[in-house]
Amino acid sequence: MTRTFTCIICPNGCEITAEYEGTEIRSIEGATCPKGQDYVRQELTDPRRTIATSVPVKGGELPLASVRLTAPIPKGEIFAAMEAMKRCVLTAPVEDLMQVEGVGESAAILLHLVPEVWKKARLEEAGRETVLNSSERAGSYLLERFAGETTEVIYQLCLDRKGKLLACKRLAEGGVSGADLNIRALVSNALLTSASAVILSHNHPSGVALPSQEDYAATRQVRDALRTIGVELADHIIVADGDFVSMADSGYLT
Repeated sequence: MTRTFTCIICPNGCEITAEYEGTEIRSIEGATCPKGQDYVRQELTDPRRTIATSVPVKGGELPLASVRLTAPIPKGEIFAAMEAMKRCVLTAPVEDLMQVEGVGESAAILLHLVPEVWKKARLEEAGRETVLNSSERAGSYLLERFAGETTEVIYQLCLDRKGKLLACKRLAEGGVSGADLNIRALVSNALLTSASAVILSHNHPSGVALPSQEDYAATRQVRDALRTIGVELADHIIVADGDFVSMADSGYLT
């Protein structure tokens, strides 16, 4: 098969022709630089796009703010990403709220806190009868917990034998390595709640949910500590950029 592309990497706008069969690229002609060839290979094997749109702003001087993805995403995920972006609502900083006529410092602070209060109410309501017996359920619950966090935070979920959530403990702020992960507090929480299993979770504010070597080491440390009191480490879930990775699903805890 033959397909012609107009390269958009640089102003030259080269007309590049590629011959391919399925995912096998046989030839690329017309590119005046290596970037053009890379562009065509990307388009044929894994086409990606970035998205820019507008989202509502609560309490701001302007009703909308322009937003853009930090990195291109697979072309097939564009519609799902747009649906997710439609649900986003930004909150103006206190300083900006105070610029609105008739809004003083106290009112601005109150308006700024409304989303956080609403989030806390939702989490408390969900926690009354929450069963986290799968990585999908646990991941969805933790996405709510980590929403809006800009620093690395560690959570511990204590579960009974059926996966019912007994307690959600915020262990620390910082990485899972070294002194940031308080093993004594984690074991104490499991004992005090009579937990049968624990899910450890932390976020990667950088936006990449892949486990690091420190994450693997911390997982082994927590697993071994919980085994001494007969409690299972059911999972270690890493959250980043609206997504999560389950180390149990990855086979690391088997």
